[in-house]
Amino acid sequence: MSNSLASKLLAEFIGTFAFVFIGAGAAAVVGDGVGLPGITAIAFAHGLTIMAFAFAYGTVSGGHMNPAVTVGVLAVGAMRAGEAAGYIVSQLVGGVIGALVLRAVLGGAATGLGTPALAHDLALGATTVAVSPAAGFVIEAVLAFFLVTVVLSTAVARCLAVHGSPDRWRHRRCPGSHRPHPTRPAAGDDGRAGSARPDTGRLRILGRPLWALGKVTPSPRITCLGATGF
Repeated sequence: MSNSLASKLLAEFIGTFAFVFIGAGAAAVVGDGVGLPGITAIAFAHGLTIMAFAFAYGTVSGGHMNPAVTVGVLAVGAMRAGEAAGYIVSQLVGGVIGALVLRAVLGGAATGLGTPALAHDLALGATTVAVSPAAGFVIEAVLAFFLVTVVLSTAVARCLAVHGSPDRWRHRRCPGSHRPHPTRPAAGDDGRAGSARPDTGRLRILGRPLWALGKVTPSPRITCLGATGF
């Protein structure tokens, strides 16, 4: 799949469709009152779907599959506003169609999933509380902040394709971003002093630069899920 805007939007549509169809489908199939095993199964369905489609479409669109992630990437200046708007529309349409298809497949079992209303008489130890609209907004905002912070600090980092010395790269664009990431130098550029040297952002694993882990020669298609100024 190419990296045209249409391809990116299609990737976001398919990824979000799959996330809703599989994740909500797992919740509908497992049902209520199943305890920790059922909750774990639902969580794994969501997590594995995100992982699979991030691998599948990360090199195309960046694999955002969530408007909150797209807004975060836009906020750090890693993509254009028009492109971000297209991403969000594709994600919303994909999610809605995923829900409609799930309803067509499962019927009433796919209705009222999740928490359609704020909690009342929520037991917290010896007391009970009710979640107000303001409290619900704060909870959602904080959890969205955690999600976007983790994504920006891990998956959405300045791209480093690892196919040689990190100092021998020039720039090209990353999927889901208008910022450049390093790529191979032009013919005749040996990367020595006096030649143009790029900003060698680091793709880190567990806090260490990838090239510090030893010699790695992955496919040139290795890329990141966007680009920021880390």
